[in-house]
Amino acid sequence: MEILQLQYFECVARHENVSKAALELMISQPALSNSIIRLEKELGITLFDRVGRKIYLNEQGKSLLANVKKILDLISRSKTNSRTALRQRTISMFHYIYSPTLMKAIAEFSSSHSETTFQISNTVRDSSINLPISNCDFIIHKNTTSLGFPHRSLPLETISYYAVLPKKHPLAQKESIHLYDLRNDSFCFLCSAGDFHLEPAYSFCLEAGFSPKIAFSTTRPYLKFFFLDEGTSVGIVTSVYLSHLKKFPAVTSVPLKGFEQYAQIQLSWKEDVPLSPEGNEFLSYIKQIIS
Repeated sequence: MEILQLQYFECVARHENVSKAALELMISQPALSNSIIRLEKELGITLFDRVGRKIYLNEQGKSLLANVKKILDLISRSKTNSRTALRQRTISMFHYIYSPTLMKAIAEFSSSHSETTFQISNTVRDSSINLPISNCDFIIHKNTTSLGFPHRSLPLETISYYAVLPKKHPLAQKESIHLYDLRNDSFCFLCSAGDFHLEPAYSFCLEAGFSPKIAFSTTRPYLKFFFLDEGTSVGIVTSVYLSHLKKFPAVTSVPLKGFEQYAQIQLSWKEDVPLSPEGNEFLSYIKQIIS
């Protein structure tokens, strides 16, 4: 039994819904369901009553949940005490989406606060950091993302979506295009490490009425741009990545109709958990920058 399994169980138990829990944890539903099934087999008990496609926490599950909450709380407090004992000033962040405004703020803040360490993760499966989202000081996400707990937010910037096309593509010179116009093209998508969950652009294609042909998928944005620059596929990027395209001369960006001012990037923190002194200091700093 692993701590990660307990964290997964707590999230599923809290929502009594695998889909919502998978969305919060940023893993695939099958991977999350398999984790719960393995936990039940290890314990030799059933934790949920399954009625059709719905699940309900049963008495054995409720009993385990009470103990799991105590364990996770103890781990969280132990980490906090360890940081205090070592006199470390750490700010932990979980990124659902890249924000140039925030990255610049972190760099500037660090230059004048050398005693503060930023611990940044973008997946719960990142073994080198392994920060559960609920234990982070800050979460960076789109306003359309549900975090699953009460929080306060600070808007950072607004994003739009663009198609990235080879300059020789028939639509490359258009002022804007519909996503459906790319239905016959091959795509390159970003995916998350571990479960290889594809970026939201894949779902956008499905919602536009077609299932995109996938030529490449990668966990690294640079490799995505590299493959696009080779001219054998097209891609979809947010406006925050447009500056990176300057390094790739064979491609161009075209605005996608219906995706202008699509979402807002927010910096959020838990409403019922006080920020650390260094967290409050950084929050004040970023408020000054964007005001």
